[in-house]
Parts: sequence; C-alpha cells; structure tokens
Amino acid sequence: MRVIPVIFSEDKDPLISRVRWHLEHGLIRIPDPEKTGDPDVFTLVQQMKAYHYNEKTGKPVKVNDHCCDSVICAMKPFHDPEAYPRGHKPTTRSF
Repeated sequence: MRVIPVIFSEDKDPLISRVRWHLEHGLIRIPDPEKTGDPDVFTLVQQMKAYHYNEKTGKPVKVNDHCCDSVICAMKPFHDPEAYPRGHKPTTRSF
C-alpha cells in the first residue's frame, strides 16, 4: 500500500469539496448506524451531521471532526490523479 501525504493547509478545502461531491452523487455510501450497530459508524454519521463552517472565517469548525478528517484524508487518492498507480483508475467505494 502506498502512503499519500495530505497537507491539510493545501488539501483540505478541495478534498472537502470532493467528499461532498462523492456523497451527493452516491459514490460514497455510509451504512445506517442503527442497522450496523457499529459505534464507529454512529460516530462518523454524528460528526458529519454536525460538520459546519465558521460564519466569520469561512473555515470548518474544528470540534469533534476526527472521523470527518479521516474520510477527507482517505479521499486523497481519488482527488489527486498523480496518486494513482500507473494504469489504475478510481472505483466506487462503499464505506
């Protein structure tokens, strides 16, 4: 497995947009935490629902967002074509 660095000061805003786009187009599916009974999925869903921006700065509010940041980092290979191994194309993933 290749590790791809994520430089939050440069990558976070475009990666947030990419995650949002994938969610809106059904390319990322997050299971219903009630059905899975998985506390990690419950935490992710709660954090994603609470994710918001500071009205004054326009930046994401940094409170209880570790799961969201993990999803953002996981999207790096799907956002950066240079991160793909040669000849590999992204596929739809289900979380």
